[in-house]
Formats: sequence, structure tokens, C-alpha cells
Amino acid sequence: MSFFPQWINSLEEKVGTLRIQLDSNHFFACRDALQQQRCQFMLCHMAQSAQPPSWSAPYLSTMIGEDTLIPVTAPNHAYDPTCMLPGTVENPLPYLNYSSTSAIGQAISNMLTRHTPVPHLEERFVSHLATVLRSVTLNGRGMAWLPESQVRNDLKQGTLIRAGDPTWDISIGVCLFRPRQPLSQAAEEFWQQVVHSA
Repeated sequence: MSFFPQWINSLEEKVGTLRIQLDSNHFFACRDALQQQRCQFMLCHMAQSAQPPSWSAPYLSTMIGEDTLIPVTAPNHAYDPTCMLPGTVENPLPYLNYSSTSAIGQAISNMLTRHTPVPHLEERFVSHLATVLRSVTLNGRGMAWLPESQVRNDLKQGTLIRAGDPTWDISIGVCLFRPRQPLSQAAEEFWQQVVHSA
């Protein structure tokens, strides 16, 4: 997650060095780890317009950041986009998609079902990792929705350009979940610092 290093650095500036073990996985694997008490916290993206998910009732949560998913593609030799939404029935856009186990993928799917005009996409590649989709997009394989924080420099340098106007953007939050029951002293102190810094 591109958000994590900057966030944890800013938190450590306030509380000192933290001892952290970070495991990266798709949404359902992370949720299962939290439910089975194999971790103390879960950090994930959530669509900001979404209601709290039903599975989250036994947990506390706090929003610790915001980002925007924007449609991007590699430019052609004239620095024009190689893909531009919405595409057409005759020429659907090559779509680099998140897996169905990805929280970001779910947010995009929800937007696409409601958007007007209707997008015409042809799925060409699937991954649950935004970093992988970014690499494939940079290689000119199609278009993808990627976090603005991750592609900011690519957009400045012109190695990626927008594949649609801002009506295709999706606002997302970065949310930290924890069990409601008491955690270790160190984990509780960490939680308090996160809540006070949010």
C-alpha cells in the first residue's frame, strides 16, 4: 500500500519508533486474519460513500487518510491517451482490473454499474495489487483506476495520463480496523495515537 510508509513515518515523528509487522494481502484474507485474531489491526481502502460493512460490527474503526482513484493509461507517441473513457461497443477499452477480492475493485465495480455514460471495457489483466496494475499500465497494456497518491509523479512526468475526465474519479478512504475487546498495552497505546492523529 503506497499510503503506509508516509503515514507511519508521520506517526513515528509524534510517538517515536514503532515495532511493526506488516503483512500485505487481498481484502478477504486480511479480514479473515482480523476475525481469527491473527492480527491486531487491519488497514484497507474503503469507498467513502459506502455504509459500514455488516462484518465490521464487532470492530472499531477510524479513517486515517483519503485518496482518489483516477483512470489512467500510457500515452501514445503524440502524448495523447491510448485509451479514453467511455469506449464504444465496437472498440471496448483494454481494462486492467482489480480482482474480486480487492476492496478497491469493489469500489470501482460499484461506480461502473451506476455511471452514465456506460463504460465499454474488455478485461485484459487482473491483480489485487495496485502496484502490479501500475506496472502493466506503464507498459501500455490498457487503462486502470489507480490511487492518485501512487501515480502523482507518473502524471507529472507524463509517463501516465488521464483516461477519463473527473466524473470517472472515485473518492476512497484509508480505514484502520481493530477488535472492540482490549488489546495489549502497546497496541492500545498505538490505537490511541492513531485516533488522536486522525
